[in-house]
Amino acid sequence: MLSNSCDVDPENPRDVPARVIFAPLVKLSAYHALLAQSGIDIARVEAKIASIKAQKTTNVFFLPASGTLTEDFVVRLDEAQSMPVAAHINGGDKEKLSTLSNTGFYMLVLKLSVHFCRLQEQVNRKPTHAAA
Repeated sequence: MLSNSCDVDPENPRDVPARVIFAPLVKLSAYHALLAQSGIDIARVEAKIASIKAQKTTNVFFLPASGTLTEDFVVRLDEAQSMPVAAHINGGDKEKLSTLSNTGFYMLVLKLSVHFCRLQEQVNRKPTHAAA
């Protein structure tokens, strides 16, 4: 869940129905297998996994095993989606698997900023011609 918990709280009244933003939580072992099946050299697969674990891959957030997460997971930021909060609240099984520490939260904020804003790419976004 990428949305803030107050956005999901049904006690938080809204003039316009809110939407909740989420991204898939994938077992790192399954992601590793996906990379291996794609025909990438195994050394490159292992380098990608090491990069993910070091939080150097911009479109993937790494969640190491801890608490109720019995194995490592990744969050695919490039697969973020949204749905109405009501659908989330009225939907099936919901179980909170983990909560980020403050350090984890700040890392997630940084990763989201890099993934969606690409501030480091040094692209000139000023128009190069006059608008008609």
